[in-house]
Amino acid sequence: MPPGHPGYGRDTKNRAAREEEAARQAGLFDFGSLPAAITTAPAAGFRHYAPDFVYQYALVPGITVSQAIQAGSDYARRIAEPAT
Repeated sequence: MPPGHPGYGRDTKNRAAREEEAARQAGLFDFGSLPAAITTAPAAGFRHYAPDFVYQYALVPGITVSQAIQAGSDYARRIAEPAT
């Protein structure tokens, strides 16, 4: 989030704005394209890297390089698609 965006910053209000924006972009946090080998569910809630970043993660033990590349390609394609 660029400076001036309500989610940019380090306080609780900015953090909440980042989470609200991420919730509006829920499809970006869909781990369904990852291999069925996921043994640890995606982390609940969002993690933050203040002042301008929000993320979620999932542990994928045993993922191959090919599977990681495919998942990255799937996400890149999803981001490039126009919103419907």
